[in-house]
Amino acid sequence: SVVSSIVALAMLGIFGRQYKHFYDENYIVTSETWQARYAELSARKALLTAMVDQNLKVTKTEMAVASEQLEEMGAILVEMKKAYSGDLSKIDKMEEERQAALVVFDEMLKSTGYAQYETAYQIMKEKYTPIVDSIASHLEEIAIEEEENAKKSRSTTTTLMIIAIVSVLLVLGVSIRVAMRLGRKIAKSISNPVQ
Repeated sequence: SVVSSIVALAMLGIFGRQYKHFYDENYIVTSETWQARYAELSARKALLTAMVDQNLKVTKTEMAVASEQLEEMGAILVEMKKAYSGDLSKIDKMEEERQAALVVFDEMLKSTGYAQYETAYQIMKEKYTPIVDSIASHLEEIAIEEEENAKKSRSTTTTLMIIAIVSVLLVLGVSIRVAMRLGRKIAKSISNPVQ
């Protein structure tokens, strides 16, 4: 039973590493993906509000919110890059697109500053929206990839768990059999007369 305990502890160590890997990569990256998507959608909402509401104070406030959300997305992408083990060029591409979105954002900011809301809206529609749609598409690809990785990880962990249970049962069975043989041998040697 000592051997089966050691095997069980070794298997628990393997499970622990598997779950840590799952948490470190899949959970964190998936969470960061959706946070980045939220930041992108929040920036888009703030920009639309700024274009529709032609009150200069509201426009400035909403443009500031949009700018903060784009900066937040940049911070999220940096964190995502640390945990993501897939193709890092996707995250680099999103960062390039985010930088391009900031340049377009500055164009829109200038237009709204001159109360040229129609021009700003056209810039948003023709330049900004395709960029953030591309970012959203990349985020969706990463989320789908992480979902597949999570399924594989769960499958691997389930397989390891079955192997662990079978291994522990086999070792326990062998230990019981050895103990029974040893017990019989001891009982037989005790019951035999001494010569």
